[in-house]
Amino acid sequence: MIACSILTAGCGSSARRLDPEHAGEEYAAAMKFRFQPGVTDPEMLKQIQPGDIIAFSSGEDSGGSSTVLGMALSQVSHVAVVFPFYHGKIRVLSADSEKGVYIDTVENCVRGRNFFDFAFPPGLLVPERLAMFAERAMFLGRLDYDWSAMFGLNANLTPNTLPEIGDEYTCATAVSAALHFAGLSLDRAWWGIVTPADIIFSVARRNVNGPRVPAVSAAGDRESGGAGGKAGP
Repeated sequence: MIACSILTAGCGSSARRLDPEHAGEEYAAAMKFRFQPGVTDPEMLKQIQPGDIIAFSSGEDSGGSSTVLGMALSQVSHVAVVFPFYHGKIRVLSADSEKGVYIDTVENCVRGRNFFDFAFPPGLLVPERLAMFAERAMFLGRLDYDWSAMFGLNANLTPNTLPEIGDEYTCATAVSAALHFAGLSLDRAWWGIVTPADIIFSVARRNVNGPRVPAVSAAGDRESGGAGGKAGP
């Protein structure tokens, strides 16, 4: 009973505030590319954009394309979210047990590491709100890591205003809360125990923090070569 209560308690998360105008829509992140140091052209890093999720794997594989996504699903060990910075640059937000919540350059974040770049369909997030969340979360949570999150006792994962942003996060809960603040609520990552894999493989739903204009359709997105799409049934 105690364990159940821990996992299902609100844990500081307020209502998801899903957008009623898009209540029937579900979205999923899609993998844009895989990066392997010494193998992948460094120019690929230029494809990383605000809103992308950088996911690191805890293991390696032999490079067989048929196993890449399966490895990502089972062995995601760390995630970061990309947000717009000053003068057209981008930065990443994440957290770890040494630095707490932190902001870093993409280059420093991925240096010497294998990673996957995921993205949701365009038009679902407000990039400026990602930046607002990142700056506030780092200000409050630098050097503070949310150890209680391993029991599902999280900081606020559904902040809608700056005062609602928590003062400590894990990498997964920081990314989940940032996405919610910018317009997307993840079914598997708004309460309870949240893992890095939950971030990239959860169904996402639009909330009222997002853009107030229609998102690009999944079909139109595929025709234009963009990443992501509506989730399957």
